Amino acid sequence: MDHRRSILAALIAFGCVACDQGTKQLAVAKLRGQPPVEYLDRTVRFLYAENPGAWGSLGATWPKPVKLGVFIVLPLVVLAGAGWTVLRRPSSLRELVATALFVGGGIGNLIDRVAQGYVVDFMWLGRGVLATNVFNVADLAVVAGALMFLWGWRKKKEADNADRLPRAPG
Repeated sequence: MDHRRSILAALIAFGCVACDQGTKQLAVAKLRGQPPVEYLDRTVRFLYAENPGAWGSLGATWPKPVKLGVFIVLPLVVLAGAGWTVLRRPSSLRELVATALFVGGGIGNLIDRVAQGYVVDFMWLGRGVLATNVFNVADLAVVAGALMFLWGWRKKKEADNADRLPRAPG
């Protein structure tokens, strides 16, 4: 195992956690109990929300034992497995960064769930019917990591398919 890779992954993951937790503290201090702060003709909004579920409050009303398993135990297993896998096997820099973002974002939201029983969300983007749910920095990191994985997987699949195509004689 290359220790430089481990250090880079840890720096990215801890950076995500620090940014996430810092912005959530700022949201609590500045946005809780206040009307939304809006920019760009209400396209960008900052507002305080407590989310006891997942994206869009999915599972918010589930029984506590189910929520514990789905929102704390399962993510811990997935995050530990992702982190262990990328550090123990050869991977590209993109995979390493993607995993670090994914793990850092996951840890950021897990901290909220364990400490408070809900995740602090505070950003919203949209115009008309095209809009996000309220989200936070940890969510951005998880989505960025997942998109990087998908992009890398697609590029690898394209390269594998190109290798299988018959070559023109010549």
